[in-house]
Amino acid sequence: MLLAQAFERLLQATELEAHHPFLERRRKYSLRTGTISLKTAIATSRHSNPSTALRPCHGLAAGGPGRRVAFQGAAFLGASGLAAAGLSAMAAGPGRWPRVAAASSSASRAQNSGPQPGDFGHPSRRATDILLVANALMFGLQLLTKQGLTAWGIKANALIVAGQWWRLLSPAFLHGSVAHLAMNSYSLNNLGPAVESKTGTPRFLIVYLVAAVAGNVASFFGNPRALSLGASGAVFGVGGALAAHFYCNRDVYGKRGDRVLHQLWQNLLINVLFATYAPQIDNWGHMGGMVGGGLVALLLGPRWAAAKLKGKSGTWLVDKAPLPWLLCLLAMAASPISSAAEWKALEEHVGAIKQTQLRELLKDDGRTEAMVVEADGVYLDFSRQNATPETIKLLLELAGAAGVEDKIKALFSGQHINATEDRAVLHPALRAPRDAVFEDGGKNVVPEVWQVLDKIKAFSERVRSGEWVGETGKPLTNVVAVGIGGSALGPLFVHTALSMQPEAMGQAEGRQLTFLANVDPVDAVRALHALDPATTLAVIVSKTFTTAETMLNARTVRAWLTERLGQGAVAKHMIAVSTNLKAVEAFGIDPQNAFGFWDWVGGRFSVSSAVGMLPLSLHYSFPVMERFLQGMHTMDSHYRSAPLARNLPALMGLLNVWNTTFLGHSTTAILPYQQALQHFAPHIQQLSMESNGKGVALDGTPLPFETGEVDFGEPGTNGQHSFYQLIHQGRTLPAEFIAVARSQQDVYLQGEKVSSHEELMCNFFAQPDALACGKDAAALRAEGVPEHLVPHKTFTGNRPSLSLLLPELTAHTLGQLLALYEHRVATSGFVWGINSFDQWGVELGKVLANQVRSKVQEARAEGRPVTQADGFNGSTVRLLNRFLAVGTQRPPLGGPHHFPPGLEQAGR
Repeated sequence: MLLAQAFERLLQATELEAHHPFLERRRKYSLRTGTISLKTAIATSRHSNPSTALRPCHGLAAGGPGRRVAFQGAAFLGASGLAAAGLSAMAAGPGRWPRVAAASSSASRAQNSGPQPGDFGHPSRRATDILLVANALMFGLQLLTKQGLTAWGIKANALIVAGQWWRLLSPAFLHGSVAHLAMNSYSLNNLGPAVESKTGTPRFLIVYLVAAVAGNVASFFGNPRALSLGASGAVFGVGGALAAHFYCNRDVYGKRGDRVLHQLWQNLLINVLFATYAPQIDNWGHMGGMVGGGLVALLLGPRWAAAKLKGKSGTWLVDKAPLPWLLCLLAMAASPISSAAEWKALEEHVGAIKQTQLRELLKDDGRTEAMVVEADGVYLDFSRQNATPETIKLLLELAGAAGVEDKIKALFSGQHINATEDRAVLHPALRAPRDAVFEDGGKNVVPEVWQVLDKIKAFSERVRSGEWVGETGKPLTNVVAVGIGGSALGPLFVHTALSMQPEAMGQAEGRQLTFLANVDPVDAVRALHALDPATTLAVIVSKTFTTAETMLNARTVRAWLTERLGQGAVAKHMIAVSTNLKAVEAFGIDPQNAFGFWDWVGGRFSVSSAVGMLPLSLHYSFPVMERFLQGMHTMDSHYRSAPLARNLPALMGLLNVWNTTFLGHSTTAILPYQQALQHFAPHIQQLSMESNGKGVALDGTPLPFETGEVDFGEPGTNGQHSFYQLIHQGRTLPAEFIAVARSQQDVYLQGEKVSSHEELMCNFFAQPDALACGKDAAALRAEGVPEHLVPHKTFTGNRPSLSLLLPELTAHTLGQLLALYEHRVATSGFVWGINSFDQWGVELGKVLANQVRSKVQEARAEGRPVTQADGFNGSTVRLLNRFLAVGTQRPPLGGPHHFPPGLEQAGR
């Protein structure tokens, strides 16, 4: 009954009974319906605490002063109306406040005695300026006097409509006709570019005008029978925008934002309550306006982050407007990609494709020609895919439905497409030319990238020239790079690929580069046992300088160096790639010898950052590695600008989706016919499987289809004598063949029909045809194969592949190849609607490993077995105790370092 009394008091306070006779009929209905509805609204809400919004209702039920509440409500509406009208007047100008001629600068007045173009009062603007001001004043008067639908108000708004057509911006406060709805809808459609041209505070203000317009439009959909909702819809649109803004930025505003959300919840819940009892009034329209304004703020509004700035202001706000990506998010949240008509069309198309045979499809020269694309010397032939031109057309339409082009633009424009970590994804900026622009939060990051690159160049030249020497005065000719995952796999791939390239070989003569990644001590022995500490430089690669495996290996290398060269060796023999300078210094490395990168660089995309550029430049020289960056940039530019139908990474990504999700092939073989690319497949394993091995969409909902694929591979022809049996006659695995036309090193023997490279390439050409065309029983019988062997020698064919041909393998083309696969992986993720740029799947294992580490240390120190009381299940307890009993016992704590035999004599 308390709620019923509160409702009654609210009706009296706002004087609704005089205007709405149906309220008499309302008393005939049970209040239980409204109570249940309100409870449901509270229970289903996830943001803030809406139940606290009812406290003002409780106060009214206790006998609060209704007349004072009514006055406050009118004052609030009046103030809101004037504020919104002011925003309308402001944004109706060319992106600035209207200026009175007298306020212009003295210089402009000296040049022209009258108002300047764009100034308030200029002849070309005078009529609409006057109408805007008149409308703002009239609207405020209407609200304050509760005469919102007077003839004066209608006339004033009609004049505004007459004068606004050339301004592309409709005032939000239109009443009375569908024409006004159409006008505001048209204006709203034209506001996107205007908003996107602004940042910071101007954007913030204009967004609230747009929210008012959207609220006006949405209010008609909330209650299409009440066309007088323009003004109230606009005000509620601003309220919805405030709600979205304060919720999305609650970490910045703290309790202040909570108070605003509290008031907005109160507003929303009261409208729910009124609408439940009085569906004839405007409350559903109010809520439509609020929802419309909230969506506008979500899509267009700035997202803010706390940033410490020097000055009296202390903490200020930095603009991070996420429009393109959030538009895509909203579209996918509203309609999952798998429910799109384009997705359904591909599902239906699968049946038609299963009726085709590649051996027949390859006879169509027109189809083959249409399935070859070349860009900057990189030649892609996908005619051996289980696909037709109709398939490609449908895939491109799916890309359109998934917003792939918008997502590519969002990536290159610095939008925070890594939504779960609220980060931009700007690895293309790492290889951009000096004059390029890649923005994160409105700041061009390219100058910072080149500061690090210039530092790498200068340092690598000092080391390579012998100017930088070690503790004993010897030049440092050996480099050991200590990292794991993307900090090792990518640089190792590039190192191996360049190790036999003639120019790179010449630059690396007399030098050695090794990688230490695995925490297994055997890997430390492998990496260090042949090195001389006096000539070794260690590069420790860890963004946070806390990665457990990397830091243990770093401490191992430090101990290996200091035991042989003394404590002073750390300063001259160890450098870092990290952003945590305090941890670097605490480790003993001079922060001046630390090379940074940024949180918008994912580990598996970090080869072109200092992670790869520093050790590789030390080994091969910076000029060689700069050409590697230039090759990556050419592919970045192609991916960014080429239409999807001729876009190499996009086509490969779409075909990957086709094979994985629609045809059900869960594994892809990556088969480089070039020994220099022997570590390419392991790098792509991480790049692809860590990026796209996801089971939920961007909004966290489970996906109704499978994403990602198992990637593996081996250079040809080694793989032919390993696992090709499976891909020819076992499971169907899409294959990606990669080769170069000119070998880095070739051998030609007198009397041989072909050179060694030509022999390799013959297999590169033959294997895709064997997979596609196979060999049927009739052909085998014609060759005289015994009948009992025919089933065993039959090749069904129809197994998909694509062929990628590079002119040669240089630093430049290697960069093209790597960037091609980076973007191929991103395209697949864009279509699937997942976040390809986080990797939460690796975190749980790290957490559990920390728990095991703690308990193993505790059990050893106390001389006891592990028990289930330590937090492990029975199986793990038995395994741990088996290890503790059988495993090698470490030396007592406090003793000297203990090195395995492989390192004990190294460097002595």
